[in-house]
Amino acid sequence: MVQKLHYSGVFACSFDVFYYPFDTQQCYLQLQLSVRRELVKFSSDLARVVYIEDRKLPAYILKDIRINIMEVGTNETRYSTLNVEFVLDRRWKVIVLTVYLPTAMLQLVGYTTLYVNVALMDVRMTVSLTTLLVLYTLFSNTSDALPITAYVKLIDVWFFFCIFLLFFIIVVHTVVEHMVNLSENQKFTQVLPYDPRRTMEKSVRPSAPEAEKLLFACRYIIVPGIIFLFNIIYWGLVFTKSF
Repeated sequence: MVQKLHYSGVFACSFDVFYYPFDTQQCYLQLQLSVRRELVKFSSDLARVVYIEDRKLPAYILKDIRINIMEVGTNETRYSTLNVEFVLDRRWKVIVLTVYLPTAMLQLVGYTTLYVNVALMDVRMTVSLTTLLVLYTLFSNTSDALPITAYVKLIDVWFFFCIFLLFFIIVVHTVVEHMVNLSENQKFTQVLPYDPRRTMEKSVRPSAPEAEKLLFACRYIIVPGIIFLFNIIYWGLVFTKSF
């Protein structure tokens, strides 16, 4: 005699999105028989899960379905249980194209301002501030679509680093301008003998060796070192989790 029963239900799954958008979720479904295992129990040879829908969900891909048969209860009364595990991988490619790639390009734009001539303060500061404003706007728009959690996610760390890097570059430009102004004031306070030929010379903004050295250090050592170290740690966490 064969008896077939059909049950329909909804179950909840708790997500840990710390690695968002590179997270993998495990959802569990447990079925327990109401009759003791001595009378009825699940068969490990015949138990299977048939998923008839498309495995490519809007935000995830159903990677694997695992089945495990266990027994629960006391020594006197034990019941057979069927545990089903669903492994979901997030579809991260669209997030990389819409979030990570644009923010990386904005970092590159901010970094290139370190190559602008020291005398062009307006150009360096305008581009840096505009880049920071665009980045913050992108962060605000993206935050509305992110999962709401009480803990920090990897994508939050990425945005914080991007904002911090641009903020650091703006501070460097401000310090460089201050050093140039100090050098300019020192030149203006010098008392020189009158020379008619000097009045015909074109006024040129004085050079500041210290400012040039600071820009050189930030351009080739400090900023690249910060970016390299952060990316090693960040992507190391991502790939360590994935593999």
